[in-house]
Amino acid sequence: MSDSDEYEYEEDEAGEEGSGEESQNECEDGSTRKRPREDGQVGTLLAANQRLLAEKAALAWENEELREQVKRLKTQLSAAGPRPGDAAAAPAAAPAAAPAAPAKRELVMQQVLAARDTTPLSAVSAPYRFTNVGEFPHAVVIGRRSRCREYEIEARRPSTFAFQLVFKDTGEPASESDISDEPVQFKLEIVYAENGSLVRASDFNRDAPSLTSPSLEGIHLQNMTDGTLSWQFRTTFTSSDTKPRFSQFQVKVSPTGGEAVDNPNLTFTSIPFTIRSKVSAPR
Repeated sequence: MSDSDEYEYEEDEAGEEGSGEESQNECEDGSTRKRPREDGQVGTLLAANQRLLAEKAALAWENEELREQVKRLKTQLSAAGPRPGDAAAAPAAAPAAAPAAPAKRELVMQQVLAARDTTPLSAVSAPYRFTNVGEFPHAVVIGRRSRCREYEIEARRPSTFAFQLVFKDTGEPASESDISDEPVQFKLEIVYAENGSLVRASDFNRDAPSLTSPSLEGIHLQNMTDGTLSWQFRTTFTSSDTKPRFSQFQVKVSPTGGEAVDNPNLTFTSIPFTIRSKVSAPR
């Protein structure tokens, strides 16, 4: 190897070594220059965090103090009682709902009919003549023309047309107070069984001042008493006086006013009957 080659080699090594020291110094210098900046940012953040924690603790303490003050104020208000005007300012409580009114039981009218001892009229065999005064009807017969079961009254004997108000579901007697708190008035009319039209004195061959004795015009209105209605009279005409002859009749009772007028169960029409001078059933 020549001296020149040896020199070049040493120079290269020196160059390389110098270059390595410079690079290391640059890294060290760079690290030294950056560290102060990073340390300053961390310190700033730590300080800000500490301030926030301190503020949070202070707010928590203030919040707790406010809660305690609210509790103390509520206690004082409770001890002092309601202030004047609170009752007026408070909304009025809704009135309690009234209990539902019990449903009214249905009422009906029934006719009180003659019976044979304990045998009801519908089961009495024809012919049969009732002898008690004022009963209705006076007799059960087989009609001469119809050949069917019929009921008869004698014009000369009083007949009682009686009716009882009852509860429809049980048949037990009811009272007029079950209809209304006011007096309940009914009227009695005599109608033709064939068509329900009203019987008038002018319908007959004979001149009759009134249909009944006592006069129907004077007794046809009656207030219900203890749930009952009762009319007793004799007729001044017979079925043979009608045009055409041998008509049958019915008695119709109905309320004259108030709530009762709207209840069809309170209008009642009796069983049909024939009026004779003398009943055809034997004694």
